[in-house]
Amino acid sequence: MPHVTPSRTGESPARSPTRPNVRGAPAPWSLHYHKDAYGNFGDDLNPWLFARLLPDLITTHATTALVGIGTILNSTLPSGPKLIVGSGVGYGAPPAMDASMHVHFVRGPGTAAALGLPPSLAITDPAYLATRFLPARGPGAGGTILLPHHMSSFNADWKHVAQRAGLRYVDPAAGPLRVIDEIRNARLVITSAMHGAILADAFRVPWVRVAEYGHLNEFKWKDWGDSVGVAPTSHALPSLHDRSADRLLPTLLRHGRQWRRCGRPFRDVSVTSGAMQSSAADVNEAVSRLRQLDDLSQGMLSSDSILRERVEQLVDAFAQLSHRRSMRPRLGLVS
Repeated sequence: MPHVTPSRTGESPARSPTRPNVRGAPAPWSLHYHKDAYGNFGDDLNPWLFARLLPDLITTHATTALVGIGTILNSTLPSGPKLIVGSGVGYGAPPAMDASMHVHFVRGPGTAAALGLPPSLAITDPAYLATRFLPARGPGAGGTILLPHHMSSFNADWKHVAQRAGLRYVDPAAGPLRVIDEIRNARLVITSAMHGAILADAFRVPWVRVAEYGHLNEFKWKDWGDSVGVAPTSHALPSLHDRSADRLLPTLLRHGRQWRRCGRPFRDVSVTSGAMQSSAADVNEAVSRLRQLDDLSQGMLSSDSILRERVEQLVDAFAQLSHRRSMRPRLGLVS
């Protein structure tokens, strides 16, 4: 029975008939995550966070790959033994589950179902544990921020749009700590980046999900949302395009890499349709929509009780990996 590519409309993929090993693959591990040439804060959070969660257990030369934060469970995984720690399905077909796959936990119930795993192996995204090392800033001195998906940021001048709407623009390629600092200091986070919403949720900053282009992945949002008991409502923004030479080439290059990563095109209109430069009316509409969304009543958060439970499960999961029960108090420290 073949694996089925996850639906982009939130439908659950078919289960795999095989079962992987669980909880195995002893340390040390080499960290595997998606590395975008232009940078993407969600992916780039991996080395910073895992170095703190699993000190001295992550090396560059280990034969076993620790597959970390990201929608990276697909046919592009490295060969050899792999330890899955909070990763998700959503781009391309799920990987073949065989003896090389050791599953500690996955991002959400959709990923567990896609891989034929028991629901108990779905916790949530490990990025929630960033709060163990970076304190909340509060109380929203940074105002409302617009944080687009890293691919969306190349299609148009969203910084200009955000400024016209009275929002602070945050570049998703600015580096994980800089982006997280903007998030934890914000009053409200308007974002099309799933990890923008995850980190806002972690730091208890209300977030609003927006969608500007067809490349945004519904399955992964639902997978994460189901893990913490929220249904991320999506607010549409106009699909703005900037065909100036300084933006077109990077956009094409980035989307080309994303196609290869997923194993098939996204059918994103910003690249495939040859759309003309967006009109002033389209830009004005985007500004107007953002102003309407700059309202705390639009913001979402998971419940405090569910979040506490998930963080407790994450702490236990990493304590098991470290084989050091002293990890629990250490996770409460800021470093």
